[in-house]
Formats: sequence, structure tokens, C-alpha cells
Amino acid sequence: VEEVLLHKLRAGDSFTRLNKGTFLIMLPGASAENAENAMKRLHTEFLNIYHQTTAVLSHKDYPLHSA
Repeated sequence: VEEVLLHKLRAGDSFTRLNKGTFLIMLPGASAENAENAMKRLHTEFLNIYHQTTAVLSHKDYPLHSA
């Protein structure tokens, strides 16, 4: 999974593993539409690699605020 994320995310995007099967993916500056499209591309990539997947990809929009 990490290999797919490393190669499919933009420079400046980041991810971390929260637990065995959950990742947090951060897409700074991405619109809601771009984030949704990124999740669709990742899901398609997982299907291409594993030929089946039970992966559930979703996104939430949280604006960044400076402290």
C-alpha cells in the first residue's frame, strides 16, 4: 500500500498509517473535487494491482488554519 501511495500522490502530499488497515492521506491545497478524484485513482490502482479489493476510500475536507 505504501508503495502505491508513494508513487501516486503529488509532491507535497503525505500519508501516515493510523493502524493495520487505515491510512490518513493529506492533500494540502486540493479542492474537494480533486481529493475525490485522487481517491478514485488510488482505488483503481489498488484494483489493477490486487485484482480485487475491499478497500473503502473516502475523503473529508478540513481547511488548514494558521495558528
